[in-house]
Amino acid sequence: MAVDVLGRRFGRLLVVGRAPNAVSRKARWRVRCACGQERIVKGAHLRSGRSRSCGCLNVELSAARLHADPRCDTTTHGLAHTAEYRILKGARARCTNPADVRFPRYGGRGIEYRFPADLGEATVLLIETLGPRPEGLTLDRIDNDGHYEPGNLRWATRSEQQRNRRTKAAVR
Repeated sequence: MAVDVLGRRFGRLLVVGRAPNAVSRKARWRVRCACGQERIVKGAHLRSGRSRSCGCLNVELSAARLHADPRCDTTTHGLAHTAEYRILKGARARCTNPADVRFPRYGGRGIEYRFPADLGEATVLLIETLGPRPEGLTLDRIDNDGHYEPGNLRWATRSEQQRNRRTKAAVR
């Protein structure tokens, strides 16, 4: 005989009705989550605490853990999938990560990344300074020996970038 849990709350789940037994003949219950979703759950899972929500609790807890991790480049600005974000992430790596293959030509010769460490904030600052990246243009340092910082950056075509580079003699 099934343990009657009708009307009881388990975490975010409220038991609203009985459901057909599982193939294993275990009692199942229809539940409504606090978020409004309805699911069918085994009674044993409710009573043991294994089922506490429809899945929304796990999503919220995962997001909270991600945002609490200082190693993660998260942004609340919704810009993490933009070209500007990706461009700044590459510039930061070239200037600060000795393991980056391009480091010797950037950070290794003194070029610094002078934007906020948080890429979300840096992206907002870049867009406020230069505007969104126009189609077909790339980020260019006006002074090729200068740093990645507001005031020394512009959106440039590939040909403009090619004219703004060190000579082969200076590269060696």
